[in-house]
Amino acid sequence: MSYEKGISMTELDEENQYGVDYQRCAELISEAFSYMIFDRGFLHCDPHAGNIIVRQTGDDLKIVLLDHGLYSELSEGIRLSYTKLWRGILTQNEDVIKEASREIVGEKYYKVFTTMIVAESFENVMDKSKQVDVTASQKDAQGKAEMKDYAMLNSQEILEILSQMPSDIKLILKTTYYLKAVYERLGNPVNSTDIVNDMTWNVYVREWDKMEVKEKKRKYVKEFMKYWTLKMLFGMKTWLEFLQR
Repeated sequence: MSYEKGISMTELDEENQYGVDYQRCAELISEAFSYMIFDRGFLHCDPHAGNIIVRQTGDDLKIVLLDHGLYSELSEGIRLSYTKLWRGILTQNEDVIKEASREIVGEKYYKVFTTMIVAESFENVMDKSKQVDVTASQKDAQGKAEMKDYAMLNSQEILEILSQMPSDIKLILKTTYYLKAVYERLGNPVNSTDIVNDMTWNVYVREWDKMEVKEKKRKYVKEFMKYWTLKMLFGMKTWLEFLQR
């Protein structure tokens, strides 16, 4: 056990009395947890604000995670299927979403399952006009109210999915909801979907032979074009937001 110096995430608010770069802070957190989930499959599952410290190190920040009592070591099958699911979500490929859902919880309620993962309606996930940020509605009260209504209307399906859901996925969901609260505390300064796009693509390229990808060469080129299209869209969105400051 050691004493770690820094600013607790619980002390960060809109006033930002410590002058912390909230955007960089959110980027580091998103990168760390995307790496744990998609690349390594070894996940800290208790990242609430009290378990995250921010520390200034020279010109950059360092994120320190506390309380290492709850970790999940994801099976390779779950890690790759979850990566495939997110590739399907990001590229708005319903067939890939359906395939990944079948591997994780079954195909029957793949649309509801996707909504549980992204906290966004399946219709919005597949809406081409919302391709840049599939989690945009999480940032306002209206989006949260819509998700609450959706959960009420689909409660039976959600309960059935939860009964079949592997414990690894439940822990990923728990972790994700903690992280959303942390991002909200920071003012949602980063579109973490861009980081997930990078991480899942890297895993896809490295381990596609394990993901049962058919017609590999043609499939690779097609997926690569989708990846770069998303990168350009994310970059353009970031640039426009910078100009508006």
